Amino acid sequence: MKSTKSLALSVVLALSLALSGCSSPKAKVPDLSGSDLSSAKTVLTNLGFVPTVQEIYSDSVDEDLVVKTKPAFGTEVDPNTKVTIIISKGPKTVYSSDSQLSWTYVSYGEDTWNFSNPYIEEGKLHVDFTSVKLMANVKWKDDLDNGHGFGLASITDTFDKSIPLQINWDRQYSSYGQKQSFEVVVPVTDLEVQKPTNLYMKLYAYVNGSDEEIAIDLSITW
Repeated sequence: MKSTKSLALSVVLALSLALSGCSSPKAKVPDLSGSDLSSAKTVLTNLGFVPTVQEIYSDSVDEDLVVKTKPAFGTEVDPNTKVTIIISKGPKTVYSSDSQLSWTYVSYGEDTWNFSNPYIEEGKLHVDFTSVKLMANVKWKDDLDNGHGFGLASITDTFDKSIPLQINWDRQYSSYGQKQSFEVVVPVTDLEVQKPTNLYMKLYAYVNGSDEEIAIDLSITW
């Protein structure tokens, strides 16, 4: 007669064999590169995997398409394994091909504006202004006292929906006719479009001691 200990071991061994025989086979992670997110999720779910999503910048894969997966395609993994779908956010930096600018004259004289074509980097649109000559005494407003000017940006001239912008200057105050350079930064991820073709801006400043809004309108070609 078998001892109680031997009988218990036999039961455990039998259960282990039964469970191993019922376990699901491993499956290979498919190649999803170039797929859209919805299709990639469907394929992984149908194979018994648990899809998760991660976004990265990519210069070679179009925005919203799959760059790769983790684990990589061809890897054999167990069912219910988490497989991360890595989606492209597009290039880290996108340059415009052309742009046109109009502005409200700050003074009664001939103000001069020089600027470079806008570019978007990590969701922020940058416009660099160089050798700007304003025929007035101008001091950028810095109500937060953080060394940056501010204003508003919108994709409509009515400013129905507007977002804060930031002005990075080489000097906060410029006297009459003195050349200056500054950069305007707009977080376009907060706008309704990723690449605005029209951008309206109000820059807040004191002009000859008066509280003013300097209006700058940009038309942008990407």
